[in-house]
Amino acid sequence: MDYGLYIHVPFCRTVCPYCEFNVVGWREPPWELYQQALLTELRAQASAFENHRLRTLYFGGGTPSLMPLDVIEAILHEVKSISRVDEIEEISFELNPGTVDRAYLEALKDLGITRVSIGWQATQKKLLHVLGRDHDDEESRLITKWALECGFPSVSLDLIFAVPGQTLLDLEASLDELIEVGTHHVSMYELTFDEGTPFSRRRDKGQLHELEDDLVVAMMERIATRLVEADYERYEVSSFARTGHRSLHNQGYWHGLPYLGIGPGAHGLRRRGDNGWERYQSVVSIKEWLDYWQGGNAALRNEWTEILSSDTRFEERALTLARLSDPFPAVPDFVPRARLADWNRGIEEALQRGWLERISNQSFRPTSVGLRFADSLGLLLSESE
Repeated sequence: MDYGLYIHVPFCRTVCPYCEFNVVGWREPPWELYQQALLTELRAQASAFENHRLRTLYFGGGTPSLMPLDVIEAILHEVKSISRVDEIEEISFELNPGTVDRAYLEALKDLGITRVSIGWQATQKKLLHVLGRDHDDEESRLITKWALECGFPSVSLDLIFAVPGQTLLDLEASLDELIEVGTHHVSMYELTFDEGTPFSRRRDKGQLHELEDDLVVAMMERIATRLVEADYERYEVSSFARTGHRSLHNQGYWHGLPYLGIGPGAHGLRRRGDNGWERYQSVVSIKEWLDYWQGGNAALRNEWTEILSSDTRFEERALTLARLSDPFPAVPDFVPRARLADWNRGIEEALQRGWLERISNQSFRPTSVGLRFADSLGLLLSESE
């Protein structure tokens, strides 16, 4: 079975006020200690994936583009030692504008990076300011120009919409620019006010205001319409790709493939015996993670490990399936026999609500309305009577 490898880089220059990820704003990260710790944890965790084929590798964060090139090279060398690197179909790397020069990008390509994901987040200065980003719109344009000129096989842009103060005219202007730039992939994420973030606290104090639901829905519809008209395929709720440029790594998550997560707070999913599954999270505290793994400990240590019941596995697969635009069979192989009646009842209700459309007697797919209510659709397909 194929699997993906996710490497978490927890360091940023500053932490954005909407971010709930396990990151810290350290101006001078301890890269040597991080490298030692990461490679030690990789060796310890990888034993559970010995009989799997590594298909995708993803450097995420945080801000991976703060990493020195020699650290990236050392990580890739270690990955080669535990897998057949020539079989890896995609190596992705997240970039933040203003953190690298063109020479760094050229070196990444020489190291074998095949896909870069650039965190624009917004195209207007006023929205970048609201989001607390530490780069400007010109730096976003410049790094994208360099990435395209370097010839990475896939270049993706990440943007956030439904930002406080954003208008439909702002969104149209952003879409105009995205389409003109013409990268291979675009991810458009709706802003969420996650509990515990500065954004959430400011909203609760009345200092920030979420956009009205009708405006957010109008934005979602406009994004889908404009990007599809520009020959991007909407293959997942937030993801749009030119032909042949879907994110293989993210598709692995959505299709329930196992994945190995390395780095502080990273999650993983692995097989447990012939039929079972378990999920885990690496040590969350960045300091504790560094102290434990850079000391050379070989004993596997996680924050927690959860054995997944067949019901939990079914419910998780239903939730991710509902986010995808591809047709799926009338009874996917992840539906347990004991939950077949629940599944069929959910299918019929979703058809009645217009959330699913029938492709044939043996297949369905979410409608545009179903994608808008993807979480509710997933719950409907998996809820017990």
